[in-house]
Amino acid sequence: MARKPTPETQLIPGAVELDPTKQLQLEEEAKQELIAEQERLAAEQFKAAAKRRLKAEMQAANGVAPDELVPLLIDLAPHADRIRIDGVEYHHGHTYNFAPEAVPTIKEIMFRTWAHEDEISDRRNRTNAYKRPQAPVLRPTA
Repeated sequence: MARKPTPETQLIPGAVELDPTKQLQLEEEAKQELIAEQERLAAEQFKAAAKRRLKAEMQAANGVAPDELVPLLIDLAPHADRIRIDGVEYHHGHTYNFAPEAVPTIKEIMFRTWAHEDEISDRRNRTNAYKRPQAPVLRPTA
């Protein structure tokens, strides 16, 4: 089945026309080249992210002795499933060891996820979970 010529595939006057099988073959080659290029770019991005993560882990390990590390449980609001700092991901519900100077930053990020959750949710104040909601009744005065 021959395709209708489009502006991209129209031939220059006087040029040799390719047969449909050759056109399909060239189109398939172009497709394979694009796929290979996308895979190469994805591999480069993954490798760069892995290098950043490993470098951060190595610097943290070299800068602080293991007995000085502070274990911290990552507790995030429901809308967040991880924290990413310098390309290193810390997932909700897991315990990680942090350098003492990084702990306040991690705690602040966790606090801010909960503060954001309070702003966007119907629960305006999580600290008053046991407080009964008040239903004011307006009565006419006699």
